[in-house]
Amino acid sequence: MCHFFGVAGAVLVLTVVQLAADVCVYRPPKVQHICGVIVDPLGATVPGVEVTILRGTETIATYTTADAGEFNFDVMEPGKYDLEVIARGFKPAQYQVTLLRPTRSCRNALRVQMEIGSVHCTSDTIRETKKPLGKK
Repeated sequence: MCHFFGVAGAVLVLTVVQLAADVCVYRPPKVQHICGVIVDPLGATVPGVEVTILRGTETIATYTTADAGEFNFDVMEPGKYDLEVIARGFKPAQYQVTLLRPTRSCRNALRVQMEIGSVHCTSDTIRETKKPLGKK
């Protein structure tokens, strides 16, 4: 098990800017190991978060966080990945990470902050009217 907040380790924080269209803009972190901790807006760890690593449309691995909110993937092939996080009571999110020179050590953990709420995309909120714009 790796230690996420040891004296020698640093913590990378995914800085996310929420725009009006629910689009996140940030600089994807470059890591040597995909591991970290999921926290709420107050910094408390979040258990029961489904964390999935994707490469394109392919699911590489999925992990559900325990009480400590930690996740740890042994993805060893360098490249760009998506980190998808889903938890009840929080907005689902997807982040890009770049895996460089992979190692088995979790020296620099990611810290992913979940946002409270949910995405409201149901058939009630969007539907086809079959009318052109400007017509009621």
